[in-house]
Amino acid sequence: MTSNNLFRKFLLKNHSLLLVAIFMGSLAFTSCKKQPVATGPTAEEQMIAQAKSELQALLNNESMSIEEKERRLQAIKDKNIQDAEVQSLIAQVEAQIAKAKAEQLRMEEEEKRRQAELERQRKLESSPAYKLNNFFNSIGSASSADAANAQISQALGLFSSPSAPVLIIIAQSGGITDYDEPTTIQKYLNYLKDQKKKADTIENIVFDDAGKIKELELTKLR
Repeated sequence: MTSNNLFRKFLLKNHSLLLVAIFMGSLAFTSCKKQPVATGPTAEEQMIAQAKSELQALLNNESMSIEEKERRLQAIKDKNIQDAEVQSLIAQVEAQIAKAKAEQLRMEEEEKRRQAELERQRKLESSPAYKLNNFFNSIGSASSADAANAQISQALGLFSSPSAPVLIIIAQSGGITDYDEPTTIQKYLNYLKDQKKKADTIENIVFDDAGKIKELELTKLR
């Protein structure tokens, strides 16, 4: 009898605790049932993220050719992604490509001008007038008679003969041209050597059939 009383008292004492435990367990179970299952990004979100990454890589790549950058950009644009950030990045890449094309065109035009100038200078330097002017300057400023004579010898190679006439214009008026006393190219070159002066201006050169100078016309310096 005493044992039964004690057992009943134990049950009554712990009944409330048991009910609380059962209630809390029920709440926990319900909470677990209602918690949604975690899911990854959608296919569209993945496509947008990839497009952003590729576009940023295009912006940062300074070694890629314009053609390759255009090809990769077009592949992204073909996906027709309607995302504000993606569209902004596309616009930035397009602007970068346009700037690179403009710079490439500027450099190509600059190279064409440079090549044209080199060709013009090459033709000028190969012309008899240019060569003759160089000989005139070298003879007049030679450091010694021997150096001047060496330049004279080379200059005479441009002429059909050492006695090729040299006409020096001293005045022109009303269609009439007055000349100084006629001389020959050999005499004129020796005159430059002796006087150490600047040569007169080349006005006209007459060539023979072999391309040699047969007559030279100069305008006297004042």
